[in-house]
Amino acid sequence: MRCDCPFQAHLPTGIPGRTYPQNLEAKTLREAREEKLRRQREGRKAARSGPETVSEFFFGAFLEKHPLRPATRRNYERIFRTYLEPVVGHLRLTELNAEHVAELIRSLEQWAERRRKETGKRNPLWISQQLIPLQSALSAAERWRRIPHNPLRKPALPECAPKQPGEVDVRDDPKAILSPEQVEELYEAALAAPGRYTGKRDMILFRVTYEFALRNSEARGLRWTDVDFEGERLLITRQIDAVTGKEAQTKGKRSRQVPGSSEVFEYLREWYEISVVRGGADPEGYVWHGQAKDRPMPIAMPNRRIAAAQRRAGLVDEEGKPLIVFHGLRHSRASHLLLAGAPILEVSRFLGHASQLITANAYSHLVPEDEFAAIRRLFQGGMNGGEPDGDGDNGGPHPFSPIVTPTPTPANVRRLPTSFQTVRVSVR
Repeated sequence: MRCDCPFQAHLPTGIPGRTYPQNLEAKTLREAREEKLRRQREGRKAARSGPETVSEFFFGAFLEKHPLRPATRRNYERIFRTYLEPVVGHLRLTELNAEHVAELIRSLEQWAERRRKETGKRNPLWISQQLIPLQSALSAAERWRRIPHNPLRKPALPECAPKQPGEVDVRDDPKAILSPEQVEELYEAALAAPGRYTGKRDMILFRVTYEFALRNSEARGLRWTDVDFEGERLLITRQIDAVTGKEAQTKGKRSRQVPGSSEVFEYLREWYEISVVRGGADPEGYVWHGQAKDRPMPIAMPNRRIAAAQRRAGLVDEEGKPLIVFHGLRHSRASHLLLAGAPILEVSRFLGHASQLITANAYSHLVPEDEFAAIRRLFQGGMNGGEPDGDGDNGGPHPFSPIVTPTPTPANVRRLPTSFQTVRVSVR
């Protein structure tokens, strides 16, 4: 009779002569063999035999198995084919080293200089942004034990030449935001929406999103069980995946617990009375449910509602287009906090960013130059300065960030310091 010891298989790693011992979830030898073959096919613990080029891994394993949003996937493919594949695509994955990385960076430096002359725009972050697809792929290869280490973990990036007369620095272009006064006008316009409770729902949705700087996916994924009325704080631990429409961990797998004002929790109590007590919604369900009460609000609904409210409030540009999209509430909140003097470290934690570098890159027009330079030096070589799909709100884990932690449980969620709450209240 066999003992209760787990089956163990030595799976190949893709590195010649090296295997990786791994326990298998199986009760019989046949199940163990099937489990081993499944893991080899999925590529999580083992690699296929034979040499594999960087391009083959990127398109054949990384993009097929790594969950990416459609827009991010398209940009990864475009960047890799245009800038990365001609230099390193033909190399064997296991042979990629620091010399190849240096050659790739020199090639990107030439591209950056060419683009700078053609457009008249200075972008100090362009090279690091183009390296993100390959850095992410190599991080996956390292996790799957196809390579012993990631040669792009901390590359030496060149300094960008100073701004020349007549040039435009892309970091000087601020994100589209509303002023605090315009945010209040937005709330009033939301209340004027037709429908018995539509205006009230929209106004409270906008208030909560702004107060806690939520992403669209986080706002739609918020459940009543995440609302601590007594402690006046919100647990942000999930989002609604844009591709599958199902619940998933927050961007970058970082949960956070954020305190709020008494005013916003009074509005949430009012909405609970309308939605749950009177409307019969699930008291553990979504705060903002869809037409079906067990489903979250559709992904396009927040943008449609905030666009309609801005038109009623006259918050439009010369062409009649709304000043911001729904994500602009998050940018507005972050900008107001930074302008009020909140430390960038606390704002970064508040936003759920992986590091201060992401926050500094996204709001560089609000960060003093000396502080921005110090943060860049601290995180020199970090690849997560912003996603190439342009939302500037990258959630990928930064390998050197002191802020990155595993997704916490409700018992050990990080609390923001009292000083941050003081700043937050002062800018209302």
